Amino acid sequence: MLDDWVTKLSQEIGVKPDDIAISEILDLARDAAHAVARPAAPITTFIVGYAAGMRGGGRETVAQAVREALAAIAAELPPADPSVVSANGNGTGASHGYGAISGSTPAPGSAPVPGSTQPVSQAPGSGSVSADGDGTSAGS
Repeated sequence: MLDDWVTKLSQEIGVKPDDIAISEILDLARDAAHAVARPAAPITTFIVGYAAGMRGGGRETVAQAVREALAAIAAELPPADPSVVSANGNGTGASHGYGAISGSTPAPGSAPVPGSTQPVSQAPGSGSVSADGDGTSAGS
């Protein structure tokens, strides 16, 4: 769905779909949201796109602007704590994949949070998430 949208939008606004670095842009948005503030994600990606356009555009120009923005974001981060390992086990934070896009298919092993459209990850074989979200039954 995301690839289709990128292709359609790119064609509508006169951009070559092959020049869109989806994964890199999503990584940039995630890092800006986590390191700065959630509203920094769209603003950061806009600024990077604007800068790349001002420099002549193209995939490599976008990639360079993304690298520069990531360096600026990294400068905002506190030093890493090596004792903390992320959920994906590599210490780099959760991988977004296309499944992290709002409205897309939840990741395997996730279940909806009661009263919400956001999934909650479950360990394989852990059963279902209860209404209170902690995996226990009320009254047990």
